[in-house]
Amino acid sequence: LASSEGNLLENQELIDTLTETKVKAGEIKVALAAAQESSVELDKQRMVYQPFAADATQMYFLVQKMITANHMYQFSLAAFLTLFRRTLKHDYDCDDDDERIKMFTPDLEKRVLFYVGRGLYKADRLMWAVHLVHGMHEDIFGEGEWSVLMGDVIDTDTDGGEPYGFPAWATEDRHS
Repeated sequence: LASSEGNLLENQELIDTLTETKVKAGEIKVALAAAQESSVELDKQRMVYQPFAADATQMYFLVQKMITANHMYQFSLAAFLTLFRRTLKHDYDCDDDDERIKMFTPDLEKRVLFYVGRGLYKADRLMWAVHLVHGMHEDIFGEGEWSVLMGDVIDTDTDGGEPYGFPAWATEDRHS
């Protein structure tokens, strides 16, 4: 436009260039709308894996907490990612994607349980299993059960009765 001379409405080259620019702008607008739709669809597909990703993250940090039991219990992120990838690649004989994704967490739990368990002293394997179960399924423990299993002190009533939150299945010798 800056270099055009004379009447702008009679300059055919300028009109053709502007028309071509307008067509390209329309094509870009359509492409951007398609990209936005694709982005929304990809976000939906990615979010399907969100619960599994959260569970895998929790498992990884449970494995990392094992160093508090023994400094030799150090497991690398690379090893965990190998287990994670094997879980994703495994053939689950399932036609429904939602059912397949629901199978990921239990399968990864099993892989992590066995992989880490192989690297522990035998005396610590039960501790690892209980640690994993508590970390991944905290809701299955009733009120006060975890404290009793860990040997934590439970507050007692002033009348000398049964401790508050003490599970019914625990024996009398676990009161103190």
